[in-house]
Amino acid sequence: MMKRKTTTILIVLMLILLVTGCTKTNTGNFKVKKVDLSTYVETLSLDFSYGCSTSRFLDYMTNWAEQAKTDVKTDEHGNMIFSIAATEGYEKIKQTVICCNYNPSFFSSDITTIAMCQYLIENSENHGAYKVIFTNNALNEHQGALNLSDVYFDKGANVISLDYSYKTHASLNTGNQFSSALKVDIAKTDDNIFNSAYKIRITDIKEAVLDEQVKQQPNPIKILGELMAYFKMKSMAYQLADLSYETAGGDFPLGAEFTILINDYNKTNFTDYMDGKIESFNKKYEEDFEGISYTYEEVELPSLMYSRESTENIVSLLYTITDGNSLDSNDDVYAISTLNGFEVKDDSFTLNLISNTRSKESMSNLTEEIKTVTSFVNAKLKTKESLDHFRGIKDSKLLNRLNHSDIKYSKDELETYDSVRFTSCTYLKSKNTNLDIVHIFVNPEDNEDITGCIATYLSDSNLKFTEDGKIIE
Repeated sequence: MMKRKTTTILIVLMLILLVTGCTKTNTGNFKVKKVDLSTYVETLSLDFSYGCSTSRFLDYMTNWAEQAKTDVKTDEHGNMIFSIAATEGYEKIKQTVICCNYNPSFFSSDITTIAMCQYLIENSENHGAYKVIFTNNALNEHQGALNLSDVYFDKGANVISLDYSYKTHASLNTGNQFSSALKVDIAKTDDNIFNSAYKIRITDIKEAVLDEQVKQQPNPIKILGELMAYFKMKSMAYQLADLSYETAGGDFPLGAEFTILINDYNKTNFTDYMDGKIESFNKKYEEDFEGISYTYEEVELPSLMYSRESTENIVSLLYTITDGNSLDSNDDVYAISTLNGFEVKDDSFTLNLISNTRSKESMSNLTEEIKTVTSFVNAKLKTKESLDHFRGIKDSKLLNRLNHSDIKYSKDELETYDSVRFTSCTYLKSKNTNLDIVHIFVNPEDNEDITGCIATYLSDSNLKFTEDGKIIE
């Protein structure tokens, strides 16, 4: 009798294991496997340590999709669309679309959110049908999102958009973006009164995204402009010659170099100041910007240089124009700007400025500030491009559900506030009517919590909620 009971118990246990092994679990208390998530991050970092391109990313993810046995499509704009079928009992759930940018020019910033999406694509929890879309953001132009087909978005779908940031938060409203070109007249001359020339270089600055931390990113164009303004303030006679900068196509220049001509009697003061300036620069930046370089060296006198008036025009423009955060009367950031390059022609020097602002009103205010600066330095201003801001649904049900999921997973709500940054949500909003879009900025340190929040949201998508996000029993 005992043997028969034991046999029966074993058979029941085996049946339970078979059933649970063939279906996905939904305990509501699962935890993201840190090892798996970290492996995605480490593998991406290693495999793309020597750089990325659109074609290389697409090939890499196509191979990964084959290994993961996941349905994926690639469009002509470099977007990748992963489709994940609903688990049993979740077939009638409203569609969710998770969008994630990738920018080959500074891919390292996108690794965190890409790894999160890989984890979610292989999500083992119960869920409705959803898509994960990697949108091509080459040169930070958001062309992938702009040209993404609307066929991937059902009417009224929930859309979660992911981006890197220094601080994790959600936004229902994100900023607009515009580019400005400020031009001053210049001319070159061979009338040289100086007998020494030095080339000053700042190079090997790592890439970054334009956000409220812009002041922490060293801008080599602005730094060298301020250096020239200092020499002018000290009444040191000089003129500029060759000017150039480095870029990877992103918002920030990665390096710059200016050639300055001085007299021999100023050499000691010049070199002493430069040595001290470089030492201070290294103390400030070398820990966070490994490999960054600030140097100077004496070079042969160039045959041509910018005239005194031209040098004055260039330096005044570089020194005076806003770079960084603009604050309102409450000390809140309403605009972020950066000098991202310049163009030198025989008769003109044009400085390029990229700005993100909180609203159209903020854009108007910043434009007036820039106009004021241009009038001081005799520059001509041209606004080259303007991209509209994104405005989400004020009482977003998706945000309520994500907050419920975040509390359930990490015992804390998503911090939510409007962002000044321009995002691809501007383009995603037009893909269908009544899309409920929440943009989540993710700090790499919070990737587990946000991945867990989204996975919990997907597994709870069969629950009914009140307007304020409470579960209806």
